[in-house]
Amino acid sequence: MTTPSEQPNAPAAAPTPARRTQRRISVQIPIKVYRPGSKMPITAMNHDISWGGAQFVATVPVAWMTGRLRLDFPWAGGQQISIDAEVVRAQQLSEGVSQVAVRFVSLSPRCQVRLEKLLTMLDPGGQGSADGVTEPLFQGIELEIHDLPEMREALQQIAEGRLKLVVTEPYQARQSLCLAISGIPGLATVKLRARVLKVAPSTASAPGQQSGYLLILGFEHPPDSIKEFANLLMAQLGGVAHTTSSESAAPDTGRRARVIGPLSPDPATRSSLEVNHQDALRSLSLCWGDPEAFDDVFKELTFGSLSIPGGWPPEAWDELGFLQDIHDLAYGLSSFRASAFRPGRDR
Repeated sequence: MTTPSEQPNAPAAAPTPARRTQRRISVQIPIKVYRPGSKMPITAMNHDISWGGAQFVATVPVAWMTGRLRLDFPWAGGQQISIDAEVVRAQQLSEGVSQVAVRFVSLSPRCQVRLEKLLTMLDPGGQGSADGVTEPLFQGIELEIHDLPEMREALQQIAEGRLKLVVTEPYQARQSLCLAISGIPGLATVKLRARVLKVAPSTASAPGQQSGYLLILGFEHPPDSIKEFANLLMAQLGGVAHTTSSESAAPDTGRRARVIGPLSPDPATRSSLEVNHQDALRSLSLCWGDPEAFDDVFKELTFGSLSIPGGWPPEAWDELGFLQDIHDLAYGLSSFRASAFRPGRDR
């Protein structure tokens, strides 16, 4: 039996993309970093963030920044976006100061929703993209399955943390993607964080099909949560919850998947400001990093000419306050707000 890489007339190995596949947002955000086995956080300043990773500066020896870390980004109401990350690069900027780049490797579905909301609030419509070119927030693959037994088998693979697909466009090993699965009436589109574990050339398995690339995907969610999620969907299909391995029964060629992208986040993951008040987000993004200018725009949004008749809806108001809190932590207060006699924001 020939492997995909041994098949004749296979396409060349996947080329390295010339451009990034995710939008990198340059913005300072104070974060907490936890080393393995430590309950004491390291305070750091995040300098850029994307759907798949981040870069931060911390006042610690560079030798400390290796392996797995946990990053806590601030969220509304004093909550956090907790992400397990892997160090991909660390360098010493000066004595005791390190610059660290990390790749996100695991986060809960709830934190994923918060991460996407944070990204769209910080950079609505790709305002911060370099060279006037807007990269997508993330790149995606859509798998359409219309057969119930095939959907159950795919969900069993997902429960085990692996899924085989064949696509017509190349991807890089370790690339982070959004996997969308649809096609069964009554079952909502499933969206998961996936990572390319392996990529190999593959020839067409049926007449009329194009040659492509065999991908083996893993998932960037905690194993227990991904298994629980897949079993819940199988129960909705009337299937039996996953109990044994199905990896050996998976076809060598994998399922054919359609490449989609750039994708937009689900409405459920978009912030109220991003959906209904993009002008407000753009106004704040233009003055981000300047406490005086940010304060002037914020006052216009809350009490001045840019305010909403009848007042901001509660969710939008909470998001405005959240952005102000992040800006305060990263860049400090304006001279007006630093005054002991200033009025505070009503919480």
